[in-house]
Amino acid sequence: MRVNNYTDVHAVAKMKDGTFQKATEYVKASGGCSAPMGISDEEAMQGMGDMRMKFGEMQPGKPVQATPMIRHPNFSGMQMNQVTRDYTPARCIQKIIVSYGDKSVFTMDGDISISANPVINFGYLPDGAGPMKVTATDNQGGHWEKSFPVRSASN
Repeated sequence: MRVNNYTDVHAVAKMKDGTFQKATEYVKASGGCSAPMGISDEEAMQGMGDMRMKFGEMQPGKPVQATPMIRHPNFSGMQMNQVTRDYTPARCIQKIIVSYGDKSVFTMDGDISISANPVINFGYLPDGAGPMKVTATDNQGGHWEKSFPVRSASN
């Protein structure tokens, strides 16, 4: 069950004797897509689009783990401001494209299910093709890209 708002949850159970019992409880959604971030929307959007990249250990002929990190609040549109009681409009990453030199590594289509400040892991084979480039776009027209130098594996 997924609860996205403060609401009554109703449960109905059929008992062994064939009768039904019901219960109702008011719940405050406190997780998942409807949970407020704990900071203001303005604070969550500071630095939006900033990117970092970590590269794992390189060994000749072996895949290397890479981890791009993208600063983005990824508002689902279901978070309620606890003061104004208004919903924060959805603003989420729609596409992430990673390339290595002139080769595509992967393209990821996103939506409201991506976490705030996503961190993604993937492997690639370093071949001196050039920098690793990450491009991200969101549903509000935001567009960010950054290139990261790739070290060479040494013998």
